[in-house]
Amino acid sequence: MNLGQMLMIILAVVLFSTVIITIYNSISWSTELIENDIYLTQAIKIADYYFQDLETMTFTQTVNFDTLYAHINAGLLPGSNLPNPIPNFNFEVEFKSEYTDEKGQVIFATPQDFQKVYVSITMHAPKGTYVFSSIGDEDAEKAFTKVITKNY
Repeated sequence: MNLGQMLMIILAVVLFSTVIITIYNSISWSTELIENDIYLTQAIKIADYYFQDLETMTFTQTVNFDTLYAHINAGLLPGSNLPNPIPNFNFEVEFKSEYTDEKGQVIFATPQDFQKVYVSITMHAPKGTYVFSSIGDEDAEKAFTKVITKNY
């Protein structure tokens, strides 16, 4: 075996090693992306569960609209007992409510006929902590919000 053949073998090994590392990196990245999407889907389902629960309470008038505002901001949300959807994962749910106009613009400090409810979901997983929505986050695309109305 001469020097040219040795160099070709070394270059082939380096090339194939680079290709294999790139493939494994891509698989790892794809797996992480899929896991994050699963967690986000669960967070959206949890937020939707609470929004439906709030709408049911206001529609059936089981809780007074203004009392609901006070309960949400005090962290006392009646009737919302959601079991942990994924074993070995812990979801923390926080709420905030503000009085708004019919378009959801927060411009009122006194009781009105509309409330904007924010839901923040933090998930503690074995691989780390994921925050899906932060209360007070100005980015509307990241916040789980719903405007509910007083039922007369």
